[in-house]
Amino acid sequence: MGITGIIALIIAHIEGKAYENKDPLLAGHFRFIKRTGWYAILWSTISIILSFAVIGFFTLFITIVWALYRCVKGYCALGRNEFMYGEPSLKAE
Repeated sequence: MGITGIIALIIAHIEGKAYENKDPLLAGHFRFIKRTGWYAILWSTISIILSFAVIGFFTLFITIVWALYRCVKGYCALGRNEFMYGEPSLKAE
């Protein structure tokens, strides 16, 4: 995850707050983006450390494929107006 991904993660944190109570569909997608970004950073860091033991190159490849899969999955679900984590529960007001 490069500088562009980190900037996107910061934007997701800022914009995600605006949609938390307004639009549950977009709030779920922002949550999905944030989770994908943080896990990608975590596993990329671990992979870079493990690259000295050669296994890190394999784990970095898996991390990249996983992150791309999550991006495509999120874009497709958003295009179909589907929730990422199932339908939100209706809160009694």
